[in-house]
Amino acid sequence: MQHVYGFDTETVLRKGKHRFLSFQIADDSLKYISYNPLDFVNLRRILGLSWTKKRTKEKLVLVGFNIEFDALVMEEALKELGVDFIFKARYNKSNMLYASFYFSRHQHPDITIIDLMNFVGRTSLDKAARKFGYRKLPKPEFLGKRKWKTEEERKIFEEYAINDAWITYRIYKDIMDKAFTYAKPKTRRLIVSAPSLALNLFLAKHRLPQCPKWLNYQILQSYRGGRVEAIWRGTVSCENFNHLALYDFNSLYPYITRTSQFPDTEEKPSFKLDLEKEGIAICTVKIEEPYLPPLGVKLRIKDNGKVAEKLVFPTGTVRGVFTISELRYLEDMGLGQVLNCTRAYCFPAMESPFKDFIDHFYRLRRKPEFKQVAKLILNSLYGKLATRLYNVQIKRLEDIETVEELNGYYVDWELELARKIIDSERFVGKNPLFASLITANARLHLHKHAYELVKKGKQIFYMDTDSLLTDAVLEDSKELGHLKKEGEYESVTIFRSKAYITKINGKTVRKIKGVPYSAKLFFADLELVVEGEKLVRLREGLHRGLEPLSIQEFVKIINLDEDGKRKYHKHLDNPFSEFTDSEPIKIRC
Repeated sequence: MQHVYGFDTETVLRKGKHRFLSFQIADDSLKYISYNPLDFVNLRRILGLSWTKKRTKEKLVLVGFNIEFDALVMEEALKELGVDFIFKARYNKSNMLYASFYFSRHQHPDITIIDLMNFVGRTSLDKAARKFGYRKLPKPEFLGKRKWKTEEERKIFEEYAINDAWITYRIYKDIMDKAFTYAKPKTRRLIVSAPSLALNLFLAKHRLPQCPKWLNYQILQSYRGGRVEAIWRGTVSCENFNHLALYDFNSLYPYITRTSQFPDTEEKPSFKLDLEKEGIAICTVKIEEPYLPPLGVKLRIKDNGKVAEKLVFPTGTVRGVFTISELRYLEDMGLGQVLNCTRAYCFPAMESPFKDFIDHFYRLRRKPEFKQVAKLILNSLYGKLATRLYNVQIKRLEDIETVEELNGYYVDWELELARKIIDSERFVGKNPLFASLITANARLHLHKHAYELVKKGKQIFYMDTDSLLTDAVLEDSKELGHLKKEGEYESVTIFRSKAYITKINGKTVRKIKGVPYSAKLFFADLELVVEGEKLVRLREGLHRGLEPLSIQEFVKIINLDEDGKRKYHKHLDNPFSEFTDSEPIKIRC
């Protein structure tokens, strides 16, 4: 049995480091705040939780927001008091999935903390609250700087702190209650993210064909991300083009998941290329489209003097692992041909097993009270089918008592850490080939619309996964998989992939990956100098030898020159006052 509460901590900044001030938990009937870290150790007893008849613990699950901060606050506070405990954290790439505290010598954690951000995305609690119909209280001016001085300040502080914990609980509860209208997941495991929730909901009513494990390596070669390209560089504006608008597809990935044909991977594959089937193939193709090639491959290319592997869409003779749907599109559209095939893995085609699932939540999305939850689940399913977790266990040397405990670990004596890879590239999803096909078909859907506009004489300035910036005037649709207008602009300054600035009504908005909005920006030649302050997180602190929870000033230099994905007609000395078109890279394998 799970007991779930919202959770939050508050801190004060002393000598450049966040120090514990309080923790609070809340649900609809309980509002609890404590200024003593030891109450966290005794939280199960305070809440009256004990053992079940089967001698397993009643699970205590706390739902926080940005828990890497809160869990670390509690860990640091308990360590300072000399409490004997074990702290474990699980990550998916840079995101902490959950943290567990063990205060008793038992296989089950006493407290598990999960992160609401793994359900609602990398946003603020204020924005998430407004989307779900809740309201954060005004932030006290002294919060984070000092403790309250008067009884009135204490009441304001406690009301604010507990309200944050309650909002976190309510959003999580709303997501679960509304998601379970479709089905009750069969898993007994704790659901810690939106992709995990979506997959478990689907599996509660449907069976997914299994993919042969021996095919996983080839699938990895065909599994690529979204298409992101700066077709033009520099500043394009309505002075040079009659219209400038950004369009994106309504729920592109749910649409592709619903409408695509999938390989029946439980049938025996044929090893001869058959474009009437579905699967993958290792082959050499000739891409003849001279401006907007349809197929992408990962190439090692130079970017600002460094060599990096990137997804590039070249023209010429290319060798790689492609989905059958990509090869079929290439030939059907007359954009190229398959020259030879070394090996194919072709399965009989079948209708999408996801139709019922997508239709159910798309209908719910049209209801205001279900909109956010349905949107969340619709956009979360496909990625879980091929999630890879790199499980690296990290221990501090000071926590290791015997030499035997270091068996299988790599010891970093400089940082005083021991690391061990438990599972490398482990597939958690049920069918990674499905995920590869979905992402491939999404790229093709984007290309098809962009290519049709180019043939009509329109310009495509920029493309990013499910959106395109163009001078075309398109119909604004609300239908699944159709284009809708995101915004019209006076001008857009495009530097490279994931780096551009828009201007509308005299107001500029920057869209530059890796640059926080609070940072100060300085443009110097073709570099962006970013200055600001940041909080040192757990993993960064461990890997770089910095003190977690400390505030560090940083200066970051971001290259704004060409990213090497396309060949531009001219080099821009000043992207703010000139612009240029481009052509794809030409290669020959």
